[in-house]
Amino acid sequence: QTQENSMAQESNAGRKCATMARLMGPNDANVAGNVHGGVILQLIELAGHVVATRYCNQRRQQEKPVVAATIRVESMRFVEPMHLGELAEATASVVFTSERSLQVSVDVYAENLITGTRRHTNHALVWYVAVHEPALAGTETVSVPQLVPETEEAKASFARGLEMYRARKEESERVNGKRSRDDLPDGFDGGIVSEDPAAKSVSESRAELSQIVLPSDCTTGGVSFGGFIMKLMDSAAGLVCVTHCRTNVVTISLQAMDFHQSVRVGDVVRIVASLVFVSSRSMEVEVVVHAQSLTESKPRHTTTALFNFVSLDKSMRPQAVPPLRFETAEEKAKALEGQRRYEARRASRA
Repeated sequence: QTQENSMAQESNAGRKCATMARLMGPNDANVAGNVHGGVILQLIELAGHVVATRYCNQRRQQEKPVVAATIRVESMRFVEPMHLGELAEATASVVFTSERSLQVSVDVYAENLITGTRRHTNHALVWYVAVHEPALAGTETVSVPQLVPETEEAKASFARGLEMYRARKEESERVNGKRSRDDLPDGFDGGIVSEDPAAKSVSESRAELSQIVLPSDCTTGGVSFGGFIMKLMDSAAGLVCVTHCRTNVVTISLQAMDFHQSVRVGDVVRIVASLVFVSSRSMEVEVVVHAQSLTESKPRHTTTALFNFVSLDKSMRPQAVPPLRFETAEEKAKALEGQRRYEARRASRA
């Protein structure tokens, strides 16, 4: 009996972690020959989906099977670039659980198969919920097994997850009142000017992509993987930045994003991306996603996210980007918010 309990505990412990690896080939490259940021986003989300689904089904003998659905990306950092020919390894682990959600931490490493060198390239925190398949629109989430952290490191990660969970809950409970965007407060600059002859308008680089969701983009229940949507979003954001700079660009981070509704096989996904803010060397792009099935009369908003990019010179070093020119008060107000986020990130790195 003791041995059986020990084996069960060991099995459940293994369900908290998962590792996925794949070799980066030509199909994963951008025009500059580096691995596309969207490929990494897709790998991260898939690794998180695997460990979250595995973890939530540890009680599968007593309950109906469930699958994990992505509801939020808390943070996504690109530490170093991934190169073609390297082995990308994503290690995912469950670090926090509430009654009906769980947070997964994912780290990505790049291994040079010739030299054996291993580099840490990405880190992400992704939230999931558990639903029964098929996960139809309006499907309620189910409770998840509760995580009991054992080590000091695990307890610290759990505490950080709890803090994020409480902050997210407070945010969702706020009244939906938004700041007025009629006027731009004094002191706004951030390298964004209208009189500079080199400045480019937001509309000059705005991009729109549309794609139908195929079975290969979905779980067995017909729900799109979050990573598939994030890859499309990264592609649209990258197109905006390339158009604005006319140079090679790379993704450096993805700010917190929520998945409001699921996207299903057969849906047409429409993605609109536009610049929000530029500093001297970085660009923030807002990406909005809508999905629509063949039977729906109106598209539904599924998610909005903010991507950060930098422009690279021929030596692959960050370089200056053209300033931004506004055409509407809303663009100015969004840029002010972008400047505040940029300054907050700079302060956190100081």
